[in-house]
Amino acid sequence: LGCEGQPSDILGNMMLPTVLRKRCHIRKGLIGIIALGVGYAIFRFEENSHVAEKITRVNSRMPPPCICCGGFYHAQGMDGPLKRGVGVRGMRSIIASRGGSNNVELGDYIHEEKVGDVKVYMLRDGSIEIPLSRMFPSIESSEWKPFQRIQQDQIARLSSGCVLLQVASEDNQTVNMLLDSGLGVVDPPFPPSVDLRDVLFKAAEISREDIHMVVHTHVHQDHTGWNVYRDADGSIKPMFPNAMHCVQAKEYDFWGASSELRKRTNFDVKLKPLQDRNMIRMLNGRETLAPGVEVLPCEGHTPGHMVVRISSLGATGYYIGDALHHLAQITNPNWSPVFDWDAPLAERSRKELMTRIANENALLFSPHFPFPGSGTISETSQGFRYDWVKSTG
Repeated sequence: LGCEGQPSDILGNMMLPTVLRKRCHIRKGLIGIIALGVGYAIFRFEENSHVAEKITRVNSRMPPPCICCGGFYHAQGMDGPLKRGVGVRGMRSIIASRGGSNNVELGDYIHEEKVGDVKVYMLRDGSIEIPLSRMFPSIESSEWKPFQRIQQDQIARLSSGCVLLQVASEDNQTVNMLLDSGLGVVDPPFPPSVDLRDVLFKAAEISREDIHMVVHTHVHQDHTGWNVYRDADGSIKPMFPNAMHCVQAKEYDFWGASSELRKRTNFDVKLKPLQDRNMIRMLNGRETLAPGVEVLPCEGHTPGHMVVRISSLGATGYYIGDALHHLAQITNPNWSPVFDWDAPLAERSRKELMTRIANENALLFSPHFPFPGSGTISETSQGFRYDWVKSTG
């Protein structure tokens, strides 16, 4: 731009009032400010383009607004925990701001235990918040008073995540088994706090391709989330391409029986693509999946719910899935959340499971108890008691 005369045609005369065009030094200053503004706008555009490219390339699995967690919000006619329309924007903010969780202290999402020679990694990917009056509608608010130490208000705050087992096979090779798969980022019921792939690498230096087996205690959406991801072209792909996904046949058949049930579990996104690729193994009752790792039916929460028993060198542990959700159920096993499919059956299964854990002096691993969700259960004359344990890892 020249010092005398009119501004150049690049900006046009309308960019400066007439009075300012008479003062060269004022015009220079204002033009400099405009140039800086244009430069900053270009910088922000390029920066946002870079973020958008990163979101597409690294984390291209944007969810639509939150719908339900295993269908219980939908089944009860409730709104989800997120406002309508927040899901996509919220997830983009998490991923863009964290850069795929690179800036998150991942140690806060990992806890290591051992059951004999079996390494057990408790992995958290987020949290779930539900009003107690909705989760346990038959329980009066006054009945929660004994649990004020762990329940400060009328909101149930549940951890969410999964467990990684590292087991030695018969030929002494390490088998990486994932027990459930958390929230995920394709249509997640609640937005995750971290990327599970980052957590896996931080915990055990493994990638998603290193997972050999995924064991689903049941197929509610907060337990099948990381099964898949959305590719850059929008297609659904297996997150763990070398893994067989294990589920009880009656569980799979029940949730796939109608369009309504399929919708509640997002069946056609989280499970059907795996079945189409022959990546699902149907189980029938109690089965051994690896040395020292077996599944046991524990029905009631869902028709085909199961737990995972781990045994090695005389030590035992149980991954309980959703047999229990809240610590209050330890002393009140008759308290069933609204999303238990068959509450009386769930109560019987819960009591039997806790008795088994207590009698075997086993560790309990829960994806929903306050993280890390590992402890022991003892049975007394007054009922069941839960105790936290220090890490055995």
